[in-house]
Formats: sequence, C-alpha cells, structure tokens
Amino acid sequence: MLWGAYIDKYLTLSSTRNKLRKKEIRQLKKIGSDAETLYEAEIAKMLSDVCPSWRNSLPALIVSLLYNVAISLPDFVRAHITTVKKDKGDEVSSRRYIAKRQPVYEYAVASDIKPVLSCVFSEDSDKKSDSQSDDVSHNNSWTSEELALLVRLSTEKYPAGTPNRWELLAKVLDRSPQSITFMVGKLKQMKRDEYANLLRNSQSSAIVQNVTEITSQNQSNQIFEETSSNWDTSRENSDSEEENISVIWSDYDQRLFETALQEFPKGTVGRWDKIANCVSSKTKQQCIERFKYLSEMVRQRKSHHKNKK
Repeated sequence: MLWGAYIDKYLTLSSTRNKLRKKEIRQLKKIGSDAETLYEAEIAKMLSDVCPSWRNSLPALIVSLLYNVAISLPDFVRAHITTVKKDKGDEVSSRRYIAKRQPVYEYAVASDIKPVLSCVFSEDSDKKSDSQSDDVSHNNSWTSEELALLVRLSTEKYPAGTPNRWELLAKVLDRSPQSITFMVGKLKQMKRDEYANLLRNSQSSAIVQNVTEITSQNQSNQIFEETSSNWDTSRENSDSEEENISVIWSDYDQRLFETALQEFPKGTVGRWDKIANCVSSKTKQQCIERFKYLSEMVRQRKSHHKNKK
C-alpha cells in the first residue's frame, strides 16, 4: 500500500508538470537556473514523506510487534499477578469474621431411671427414720391395756387400708405415729407364747385369752389391694410365710414399697432390683418375700369372704 500511494502521488505530480512547465521555464530562465533539475528536486522533496522504506514494510512491522510483545510480556504477567493477589487479599479481609464456636449437644439415653416417688427418699430421711425408731424403742413401756387396745383397734376399728390409720391410732392411744408403727411391727414378729408372756409380765392375765384369739387375725394387718391373679408360684402355708417375714417393715418402708410397686408394674425389666433400690433398707429377696406374704393374705381374705357368703 505504501508503494501504491508513492506511485500514485508521483504520477499526479508528473501530470501537472506539463501544465506548469512553460510558465516555470520562463521564470527559471529569467533567474538563470536549470529548470529540469529544479523541478526534479522539488518532486523528490514532495515525495520524501510518502517514500516507503524496509522499516515500514509488513514483515518488518510484524517482527517488530512480536519482539515488543515478547519483551513486555513478563512485566505484564507480573503486574497482573500482583493485582490479582491484592484483590483477593482485600476480598478475604472484608469477609473475615470471628466464627462462633458451636455448642456441642450431648443426648443422654435414658437407662435405669429411678421412679419419681411421692415421698422423696434421701440419706437424711433414712437416718431420721432410724433415729425415730431408736427413740420409739426407748419410749415408755406399753401396758397390757394399751397393747390389747392396739390389737383391737388395728384389726377391727382401723384395719389395713384406712386413711391416716397410724395417725388415728396414735390419737386414740395418745402416742406418736412412729411409736405405734414400731410396736405393731414388733407384735407381728411375736408368737402366741410371746404375746402371753408379754401380757403376764404386765400383770394382766385377764387379757391373755383375748390376745391369743386375736393374734390369728393380726397376720392380715397389712393388706394391699394389688391384683396377683397371674402369680405362678405355689401357695405356701402360713407358718413358712411367718418365718420368711422376719424383718420389721416400718410405715416409711411400707410407703416406699407401695409406691415402687405402682411405679414398676409386672413385666418391667429388672423389676425387683429397681424396687429394692427404692426401698434402700431392704434387700431384693426381702421385697419378694414381702410381696408373696401380702399376696397370700389377700387370697385368704377373699376366700374368707366367699365362705361367709
């Protein structure tokens, strides 16, 4: 294209040469100069601006461009990497925040949960009951009249199942409920001969016969209305049951035992172990024997009522 532009301009200047030649020749002749030489020099001067060179050729321009790109490329890459790192650093710093530590939740699996008892048991209460039993044992001695009245009231007027039974007996006999429960538990462990000796020592032989007649009814003192129709164990006689129930059950232990039976019905896994944990003063075997004894008393009472009907 450069050469085409050069040739085009040269031809244009050459075409205008013939029109101006005569006039210029006249003027040059007046001056005394060579007209042809001056005109050629003027044309060369006018074409010097558009005269092509090897530096302006296309191959030279391509090579020059590639050379410049190769030289400036490392600097361009370094500048680009620096810019990218700076932008990332600004973005991270703007988004940076203090992460709150999430709480760790631990879900406990319920196992061997003790029942919620209406009467809360603690070591203090156990010590208190022991101290109360010790105090009761050191109370004033019972007279034969009081013992006879206690037996009659506990079996006739205030049988097992009467609300506030021990408080009512304590009010009638003018003694504390702890003293009543202690004496009842003591009487339950006595045999007929021991009852008679106790009354003889109190110099009341007139009541001996009544006591011996009532002791047979005293064995059904603590009756619980718990269904035991599916009980698979064979029925034992009353003498062997009296030997098994050789541990005194206080009113406090009795309440814990009743509550534990309600909390852990038949079919509960490890039922008697859990019941024994609730009644801490008794062992597992003692709880089982107590339940058998009470179940037998319930059967005897039901059969007695059926025979009367």
